[in-house]
Amino acid sequence: MKLFCYCIVQRTFLQKNADKSNYIITKLFYIDIKFCTFYDTKLLKGFVGASDGASSAAFLIELARALKDQPREFTYEFVWFDGEEAVVSWVPGVDSTYGSRYYVQAAKRVPTAINTIKAMILIDMIGDKNLTLRREQNSTPWLKDAIWGAAKRLGHGAVFMDEETPIEDDHLEFAKEGIPTVDIIDLDYPEWHNDAKCCDDLKYGPNANMVEFDFDVTRAVASIVVNGVMFRYPNIRWITVHSGGTVPMLAGRMKDRVPAGAEKYLPNGLYAELRKWYYDIAHASFPWPMAAMRSFMPESQILFGTDYAPEPIESTVNELPGLKLPRAFEQMMLRGNAERLFPRFAIATR
Repeated sequence: MKLFCYCIVQRTFLQKNADKSNYIITKLFYIDIKFCTFYDTKLLKGFVGASDGASSAAFLIELARALKDQPREFTYEFVWFDGEEAVVSWVPGVDSTYGSRYYVQAAKRVPTAINTIKAMILIDMIGDKNLTLRREQNSTPWLKDAIWGAAKRLGHGAVFMDEETPIEDDHLEFAKEGIPTVDIIDLDYPEWHNDAKCCDDLKYGPNANMVEFDFDVTRAVASIVVNGVMFRYPNIRWITVHSGGTVPMLAGRMKDRVPAGAEKYLPNGLYAELRKWYYDIAHASFPWPMAAMRSFMPESQILFGTDYAPEPIESTVNELPGLKLPRAFEQMMLRGNAERLFPRFAIATR
């Protein structure tokens, strides 16, 4: 948020003998509209907060970025509450919503601060890829109408449903003071406070084939190396795809993060093991991965390849002329390296 030139204020309070902190963009209480969420993680063994508050916390960061330079009729404040989750068992006003309760009590100590708040908009758990947002029963009707009406006009009626449902959440602390509030939340979510399928149903955005395939390539290479597979089977020639995924770019960081005990499989260090691999350029013949490969590994380890048939051959071939590769290296990559790797095919094709 500092990159967006926002002022971030941390307000610390005590919860169950532990320090907690609300994070606020702006240090003034005299703000028209407050966009709020929470960021703490439920204390459950194996539970990961990405399936819960992380989605709305990230949304608020993006909303702040998007609104920063927009003309506005009202002033905004962005608040990330701590202590929304119960420490033991949810009891309204006792073991829950610590951050919002602290915030409202602090605001009440500032003369007329509460009366200046025109609306409190709470975002909570919006990462479900099958998002369904029901009208929260305790929220202010006109504020729900404004948001749900706008969503329908923009074609999101299937997400913003007309069904009402009551939910206890941070907004109730503001509603008690007569502040118009709305809770935008999807509780129709099997992974809520459940580690069985954490994060499987988050709406990530990019398809797996946009980024994950190449990180999977990197994970596979790293796994084979640090688990001693190459060490135990030194005569196997290993070939990986897509210019090694992210291996050439991350090799330095990988070297500094080798798991304890894996050193015995790396007698000459991690770089030496990674440089034993052959890397094909299937759908990765772009200038940047090519530069990384050629600077990290011997040119004798780079092979021509394509992702045909899932990917057209042209996706790889059409990039080659623009690389302006040295002729000797290009011949090695297109044919020579493969002939050394598979000499019986070299003989058969001459």
